[in-house]
Amino acid sequence: MTETQRKPEGLLKISVPVILGQETFYEFLSDFLKAYPRIQVDLFVTNLFLDLIAENVDIAIRFGELRDSTIVAQKIGKSVRYVVASPQYLAGRPVPVKPEDRESHPCVLLNGRNNEGEWHLVSARKSVKVQVSGPVSSRDFQTASAFTYRGHGIGLLPSTYCDDQIAAGKLVRLLPDWSSPEIVVHAVYPTRRFLPAKLQVFLDELKAWKSPLWIQLR
Repeated sequence: MTETQRKPEGLLKISVPVILGQETFYEFLSDFLKAYPRIQVDLFVTNLFLDLIAENVDIAIRFGELRDSTIVAQKIGKSVRYVVASPQYLAGRPVPVKPEDRESHPCVLLNGRNNEGEWHLVSARKSVKVQVSGPVSSRDFQTASAFTYRGHGIGLLPSTYCDDQIAAGKLVRLLPDWSSPEIVVHAVYPTRRFLPAKLQVFLDELKAWKSPLWIQLR
């Protein structure tokens, strides 16, 4: 086999949720394309669960429980979300001490319907679901984080987004014994015995990427 034949090449069709349609992922993808100039990418940014085979998609990134048992799935990370607010927001307001206290506070939502939603929180073996609403709803954590930082309400943000902000005193973690359930992040692709080189190198780079949306698996 020649050196040219061994190099990953060809069109790679990738599907990612809207939450990944932001600068950090674009930077990762740009670096990938520069590292593998023989690969071209066709990117689908959508919250629809595309039929990978029907749409001829090579790989998709999916958060949470998988619905399709006919596809191959590799865990690439995990995510947990904290209840947080800015000191600016908390000034002069009562601090929530239990999940139900949140109902008296406006929240910054992700994927809210008519600016309303439901937060699922867990603490050890306890589990609650609380109804939330607020002045801002968005489709990505970057926006939700920005408005939480600016004091528009309480947010439920990935730990990777807020750990440094909490340490710096720019955010306060509320209900510290509570968080979202752990969310597993998968890379999924159609069942096949042989992985094309273009897909294998993308999987390798994806696993090595320090994404702000998930914690790398050890």
